[in-house]
Amino acid sequence: YAQIRREVREQLRLKQSGRTDSVLLSLGGADIPNLSVRLAKKLSETGVSVRVAIGRHALNRNRRLADLRNHTDAEIFDPEELPYQLSTCGLAVLASGSTVWEAAYLGAPAILLLIADNQELIARSAIKGGYALDVFDYRGSGNKAVQKNEDLCAAVHRFSAGEDCWAEPAREIGSISVASKII
Repeated sequence: YAQIRREVREQLRLKQSGRTDSVLLSLGGADIPNLSVRLAKKLSETGVSVRVAIGRHALNRNRRLADLRNHTDAEIFDPEELPYQLSTCGLAVLASGSTVWEAAYLGAPAILLLIADNQELIARSAIKGGYALDVFDYRGSGNKAVQKNEDLCAAVHRFSAGEDCWAEPAREIGSISVASKII
């Protein structure tokens, strides 16, 4: 079982009319490794339309928001808008926490990032259940982070170009039967 917040369940009832081609980037309330800014910069450089939420408890939140505004074309949204953003994005790049189940419930195709050890079970379960498209392990990446960022950007482009069946998982994940399994 997975808890789905009330506002997420209400968003499903609103039945948004289609998805955009944007990539949603949300790496948790604290975003401890500061990946949001680095990944938003990298994705923006490749021409992908990026929407970013920086958690309210992120260290140096105001500096991170300023970096996003000054160095990327990313659209910044309030974390309170996450249910709406999940319901309308073309692809979600998420930390492998509880938001993974909310994305699946709302039918958002997702690429997951393992940032902490306690996220591994969620990532494995989401892949096994078909609720996520791919997983990138950022735990302790250090010097390997640059290559991981390149690999992640390549995966985003593959999915956005339809090379890895972006639309098919989205239809399957967004089905009511799958949503009811997640509740």
